[in-house]
Amino acid sequence: MNTKNNKKYQETEVKICDIFLQLLKERNLSDISITELCKCADITRATFYVHCKDLRELMAHTDDMLSRGLVERLYRYNSQPDNSHWNLSVCFRQLFEHVSAYRQFYRIYISHVPILPLFEKIPAFYENISGEDIFRAERKLHDVPKRRLYYHSSFFYAGMTSLLRIWLESDCQESIDEMLEIVNEQYHDTILHPRSDAPHDPCGNLPG
Repeated sequence: MNTKNNKKYQETEVKICDIFLQLLKERNLSDISITELCKCADITRATFYVHCKDLRELMAHTDDMLSRGLVERLYRYNSQPDNSHWNLSVCFRQLFEHVSAYRQFYRIYISHVPILPLFEKIPAFYENISGEDIFRAERKLHDVPKRRLYYHSSFFYAGMTSLLRIWLESDCQESIDEMLEIVNEQYHDTILHPRSDAPHDPCGNLPG
């Protein structure tokens, strides 16, 4: 039986998503029809509807496929014997490279979701951000109340989604190195943790 756990089913779904990504490189979403997609994938419309009820659901499946690919890449790199912890700079670079490579898809998909689902699939990425940049290395995450972590993770996911949305709207105008600088600015230690000897501003403004 051709079920979701069946190898043939999974291969067909990957094929549909791959064809969809190819077509997005050539034309706008509004110009892509299910009939054309089925023809390019060499499947029937009935087969397509077994996998997706419409193009919107196909976009969600495509996002899931791409997200799993990025997660596997991140974990594969950070599981090397010589890596005692995640290299955040490399992780962010891989993230920007991934989004840039599939910019035609993400430019459309990011306008339909408040937060890119891929962020919620890479918890170790956020946990390292939290431990090293928000709570400082000496404060372990298990010491932080869950609700505090929920606030910070929501802030991080929404902020990164907005940052990527702006980047995609300009067709990834800034280089990846420039984007890394922008992210670094948001988590710069002197911004998050002003020096105790810094002059006090009664208006609450952070020192420049």
